[in-house]
Amino acid sequence: MKKCRNKRCSRELENDFLFCPWCGKSQAEQERKPGKCPNGTGSIYKRKDNKSKPWAVASSVTGKRNYIGSYATVTEAKRALQEYEYNPVSCFNITLEELHLKWIKTKAYGKLSTSSQQGYNSAWIKLKSLYNRKFRDLRTFDYQEIFDYYENPHHEQGTGGKLKYIGTDGRTTYKETDKPKISDGLGYSALHNLKCLLTTLYTFAMKEDIINKNYASFIELPQKKRSMPHVLQILNSS
Repeated sequence: MKKCRNKRCSRELENDFLFCPWCGKSQAEQERKPGKCPNGTGSIYKRKDNKSKPWAVASSVTGKRNYIGSYATVTEAKRALQEYEYNPVSCFNITLEELHLKWIKTKAYGKLSTSSQQGYNSAWIKLKSLYNRKFRDLRTFDYQEIFDYYENPHHEQGTGGKLKYIGTDGRTTYKETDKPKISDGLGYSALHNLKCLLTTLYTFAMKEDIINKNYASFIELPQKKRSMPHVLQILNSS
């Protein structure tokens, strides 16, 4: 049992009551308004045009007012403001695609062999659904979904991530039909290369003080397929 949130009513109600049947008061928990931030730091304010993430955060700790983002709760907004003001980097809201573009312009990328660059470029296409996500908001779960998708039979992609289809003549085409071309699931080697790319991006981001935790390190890969020893293969063939 609980008491009605209306102090003038204070009737005892069942715990699952959303409204008081006597006074009509809503029994939903009301989120407290954020306290006033110290002068010269930042602000948390509520926006009426964003119902899913109404709490907006901005900071002027660098001397220039920067919009940080919108959040579902006051607690999340306060945490974001604290993280930013602890480490007010210019790339705080950088997306995954922007980070990747920044990385491929570095000397470290330029020193990679042509085959390594091609391998990373091929892996990068598989992250297309995350390109526009803020890098600091991405978590292991976001990446794991992609790894699990490619580990199983999936819609085959071509150059630039374009999806392939089977035409009426039975040939492969990029023109959309009702018959997608299905590719076998990727093995350990290809998915390991994708994880290496993400690990490299996280290492770069940590050097730039954009984030302080590598969520790519927690990605789970499929087990390696054990190959038979060469001697056993010869014995079996004989």
